[in-house]
Amino acid sequence: MLHHFEGEDQDAALTSFAEHCHTIGIPKIALLKIRQLRMEKQNVTEKSLLTPTTLPKPALKHRLWPSSYQTTIVWRIIVQDVLKSDSHVAENLKKLYNELLSQVTLSRAPVSTEAELGNIQVGALAQTSHLSSGTGERGAEWRNEGSPASIPVQPAPSQYTAAHFNIFIHAFVAADMPRRAASIPADMYRVGIAPTLHGLTTIVKGLASIGNVDRVNALLDMMEASAKPPDESLSPSPGSNMTLPPPTVVTYTAALEGFKRSKCKGAAVGILQRMRTNLDYTPGSDPYLDSAVAWLNEEIANTPRHPDSVVERY
Repeated sequence: MLHHFEGEDQDAALTSFAEHCHTIGIPKIALLKIRQLRMEKQNVTEKSLLTPTTLPKPALKHRLWPSSYQTTIVWRIIVQDVLKSDSHVAENLKKLYNELLSQVTLSRAPVSTEAELGNIQVGALAQTSHLSSGTGERGAEWRNEGSPASIPVQPAPSQYTAAHFNIFIHAFVAADMPRRAASIPADMYRVGIAPTLHGLTTIVKGLASIGNVDRVNALLDMMEASAKPPDESLSPSPGSNMTLPPPTVVTYTAALEGFKRSKCKGAAVGILQRMRTNLDYTPGSDPYLDSAVAWLNEEIANTPRHPDSVVERY
């Protein structure tokens, strides 16, 4: 599956997933796409032979419970398809994200009732519905293996990690919706998943790129606060056991690059002041940061100022 995904053969990656794993913990549209790929594969195989035949049995007698990494790949494939589409990108991204959030919430709930489980598209049930219409031995074999009674249908909490949410953080930023991406960490907290530095850095750059100075500074304030020792005189607030990771030089560089794009020179100066306070950075050790600093110095040099004012270069 990973081989096909890295080779950008998304159809083969989805087919490999379905052949080896129960199709659970993935978006509904992925189930429909897998079904379509199976139908196309069967049609091509039967047309290429002189006599009708059945497809070979799956290599595995029993499918495996998918890992979080495997389901992450499936979600990424579907999200990439949405980003490549020509219309309704924002709407479809929001729908997909809401579906992910519903699945994650369900996985952390007590064992659900049959009625509740009816609201989630389960691969085993879809597989049974589709293949029961087939003919010959193949249809009977897959109906037995995919029977709802033999396959657990509620996703496990371990199936969902921060990587699933990072897919949508990147997608919303790529679709020029960084404000929507900025709301994802709060959702992650609610379901007990800690945001990662990678995801937060992506949000910082996205917000800076549209010149949203206040939200960038607020997010950096929260991240920097987590690096300071807690004040024992203050009572812990709800959710304080899950703190944001502190920013690194990569985070500050992302903010600088974003403010460079939105031409927010004053905000960029503030980022460099934060770096001086919080980091021990050696000039020349990061080409991306050095490029951003060079841009800022050039902007400062070209800015008209009062003869008595002093402007510090960085």
